[in-house]
Amino acid sequence: MKRVFPTIALVLCLTLMVGSAVLMGRSYWLSDHVFPAGSQGWPNVWIVSGGGSLSLQFFARRKTSRTQTEWVAKSLAGRSRPFYLPDDCRYHLLGFGFDPDRGQPRVVVPWWFVFALTALYPAWRLSRWSIRHRRRRRGECVHCGYDLRASSGAACPECGLEGE
Repeated sequence: MKRVFPTIALVLCLTLMVGSAVLMGRSYWLSDHVFPAGSQGWPNVWIVSGGGSLSLQFFARRKTSRTQTEWVAKSLAGRSRPFYLPDDCRYHLLGFGFDPDRGQPRVVVPWWFVFALTALYPAWRLSRWSIRHRRRRRGECVHCGYDLRASSGAACPECGLEGE
């Protein structure tokens, strides 16, 4: 039971990693726009993917007659230069962008950063697994690396971990 949460987290991170890689590749051919059609007192948010970047643009609050939010998704084909690239923002560096102007703040994050962020936990788990596997194969304690080939007990004399 104690390994359920790490396994679920690993599967979730791997799914997000593959999804961000697919969306990163797709963003160079299509630009996807997701936005609420109307909301009661909520800020309107546009989520735009295109040109290798993920952009969030917040519009001023407005009151509408609709009481529930409907989300609209559109894909626009074409290679025209989109308006949400980080170079168009007032502050931009390494694919990141921030533009606080016009009462419509915009944040741009490159897809490679989303991919790298979701790949951190699986990479850490893979490195830990390879270290444990290598130590087990060499006859060492999987926790501290102490050489167990000459010891007769089931527990490691260095750290006290029971052998697996």
